[in-house]
Amino acid sequence: MKLLLLCMSTSISTDAWKQLAWRVEGALTEDSLALVEALLEMSDRQNWGRSYQGRQSTLYLHDKVPMTVTKELWAAAIRADTQAGWNVSSALDSKGLKPTLRCLEQIDYLPANDTRNYTTANSKWHHDGSTLLSTSLMLSSPSDFDGGEFEVRRALHCGGESCQAESFRTQVVHAEKGDVVFFRGWDEHKINTVRNGLRRILVAEWWLGNPASTAVHRGADSKAGLEQALLLDPDSPILHHSLGNKLKQEGLYDMAEDHYLIALRNHPSYGHAHYSLAMLHSDRGNAKGALSSFRAALEVDETDVDAHRGLGHLYLKRQKFTKAIACFLKAVHFKEDADSHNALGTIYLNQGHSDKSLKHFLAARELSPGYASIHYNLGILYRERGELVESEASLQQVLEIDPGNKDALINLGVVLTQQVRIAEATKAFKKILRMEPSHPGARQNLEVLRKLK
Repeated sequence: MKLLLLCMSTSISTDAWKQLAWRVEGALTEDSLALVEALLEMSDRQNWGRSYQGRQSTLYLHDKVPMTVTKELWAAAIRADTQAGWNVSSALDSKGLKPTLRCLEQIDYLPANDTRNYTTANSKWHHDGSTLLSTSLMLSSPSDFDGGEFEVRRALHCGGESCQAESFRTQVVHAEKGDVVFFRGWDEHKINTVRNGLRRILVAEWWLGNPASTAVHRGADSKAGLEQALLLDPDSPILHHSLGNKLKQEGLYDMAEDHYLIALRNHPSYGHAHYSLAMLHSDRGNAKGALSSFRAALEVDETDVDAHRGLGHLYLKRQKFTKAIACFLKAVHFKEDADSHNALGTIYLNQGHSDKSLKHFLAARELSPGYASIHYNLGILYRERGELVESEASLQQVLEIDPGNKDALINLGVVLTQQVRIAEATKAFKKILRMEPSHPGARQNLEVLRKLK
């Protein structure tokens, strides 16, 4: 086995983490590599259940690959970890902690027909959260594909406002077939778009959570797991941000804010942390703080759809409709987004712009046909336009998604009444009363129907 030091920029030699990734030749024995390749050839012939996202295909293999292979990968991970200076495995040993296999996946990266307009989930920077060590076994030769470069990056820790907007150290890793690349899961990484051919890898992740199973192919991050990872890398803005999100989910807003602020102190241009802080301020009713953080996120990345949408909802709550419309229009300009279209449709509906409202509600429905509130809004709009058949169809669609939706039922009853379908309208109102016997709207409408008889 040969450990290879990968080239890096000399301008970042002061950073404590000397290496972002470590490539190893011959991490697996020839027999193990042949076994993996034979297994994957079998997977191509049998339906073992793949998941697809864009031009990326994932096959979960934790229950297919022999334990001897995963043991060899972990043994190589320990050696790479030591050589790279991360010392993750030794820190775990000192505490008597044994990592488990979070996931084992075959991932195929397929070419795009038009690379100018194409992205996949992994062609953008992402991270593996509390995964301690990730491994990527290259199963394709470089001649098998074009593009598909693997990159790892880390924001430089600066601890103050002197950080520049692009203070990153980035490492590009070129691997031959049979090479294994190791990196820490919380460092951001991506696979650039494959232009031609097929790039195939076997990915294994180790963490301190529950091992992969048939029920759960890859477990979600936990607060405890993120806290353990932070003990290994206390400056990581990624980990502080992820832990902040977990704490916010538990209602621990003060602690969540502390971790968001640490993430931003260590990496001031971390757009996701600005966005999360903005949403936290918004949830707490701190409109001024939310406005400032949304704007900070957009200063980092003007194409941040989440920030445009969040800012739009903030303006909407404050009844600043012109500004809200501008934000939602920006969001759908950068990426078609059902929530923003739905919000635009609602604003235009309330302003009496029926055609504009219909345009955005239909766009929202096209993007998210399972979104009940979009169908409901369409039902209300169609009723106001006098298009009762379309209104009925939209309200029925709401009830297919959410059978107990009383607002949809009462509006359906009104639409049926307008079509003089008294028996069906009566049935809709009575269904509401079975759920809520004192519902005033249902009782009033039934009284109207009795008088019509």
